[in-house]
Amino acid sequence: MAKPGDVIDVPALGLQVEFRATAESTGGTYSEVDIVGRPKGFVTVPHAHRGQTETHTVIEGALRVKLGAKTHILSPGDSITIPPDTVHRQLPHGSGPGRVRVRLEPSNGIDGFLETLGTMEYRLGFPKPLAGARFVRDHAADGYAAWPSLNAQQRLAGAVLRLADTEYTFVDEWDVDADPETVFDILADGHTYPEWWKPVYIDVKPEGNYTLQHFKGRLPNHLLEPRLGDRPRDRGPRAVREATS
Repeated sequence: MAKPGDVIDVPALGLQVEFRATAESTGGTYSEVDIVGRPKGFVTVPHAHRGQTETHTVIEGALRVKLGAKTHILSPGDSITIPPDTVHRQLPHGSGPGRVRVRLEPSNGIDGFLETLGTMEYRLGFPKPLAGARFVRDHAADGYAAWPSLNAQQRLAGAVLRLADTEYTFVDEWDVDADPETVFDILADGHTYPEWWKPVYIDVKPEGNYTLQHFKGRLPNHLLEPRLGDRPRDRGPRAVREATS
């Protein structure tokens, strides 16, 4: 969790974030940071902050802010306040690095938003697809690109994350007329599966300390199961297989 004095270095975006006040230090009333450097990449595209008032004050250098149809050039000592949910864009102006003090009221989740900038993977100043999808999922409410709509961005991010999820979970539950120890012994002996589960299993063969189970299905998955002598008996019949795909 960010605290005043923390510094986040984001070379891919050409900036550093210096925390002056955080949600924790102000009770969520506001967060304030100095943005130091010459920002580039996705942080310079038109965007909005949901439910937050944003104030930029130039300390060093110069800043160009596009708000509506008007472009504002800010020099040291100048400030501009952007109402909540208002599309805007800020860019470095002139040459050399700058220092701009940014206050967002209330804090909402902006501290986490800014911290995540320092941990994402980038390509040419923009998050890589999976990193960007996670960013939208976790932080879109605190800052989102003006186009496409926020709803469309969240749907796209969800689709990317679903495609990237390679974990396969096998869940099945049967009721059998037998004591738990007998059920455990039968399930733990993978060699017998093709005998009593014929609609599913094709064959089973030993492979080192495991049995390789080949079964029918839409996905080409194999189950690797420790042999009976290697399996702890106190896990019970509901936890008898480890799947790999």
